Amino acid sequence: MSAAFVAFVAACLLADPVQAADDVQMLPKVTVTGIRNPDATPTEVAYTDAVFKRLDRGSRYPTGRQASEERPSGTTTVWFELQRNGKVAGRGIEKTSGSQLLDQMAVELVARQKYAALPPDGFTDGAKHRFVVSYKFEGNAAGLPSKPRTAKR
Repeated sequence: MSAAFVAFVAACLLADPVQAADDVQMLPKVTVTGIRNPDATPTEVAYTDAVFKRLDRGSRYPTGRQASEERPSGTTTVWFELQRNGKVAGRGIEKTSGSQLLDQMAVELVARQKYAALPPDGFTDGAKHRFVVSYKFEGNAAGLPSKPRTAKR
């Protein structure tokens, strides 16, 4: 469990609910949405759904000082191509979120996944297939104003 999560739970359980909402930064949220080909075969739909589920399970909000301070929000749409053996052949930004931090995270999330080989009876249009996925990053998932952290001396 992350320290932020433990702090959030403790604040909710021990503090006045109204005050807790003002004092605790809500955990960031990431939502993944894949774009499917409407003419896909059942095999292609099943494979594509598995890819999108894998991406959703592996999604996370960026970490580090910049992410903690700025807590950027936005949607990044990424394209990527898989070779028949499941290796990523290429990837890039189709539509930026306006945040370089979020765009880099989205491309990294796509690149780091391990994918199964394309099904032999699906995606017969060539040696590789292109997928498109959107990552919606919400730096302040609850929509509450975040209280800036202050340095302790």
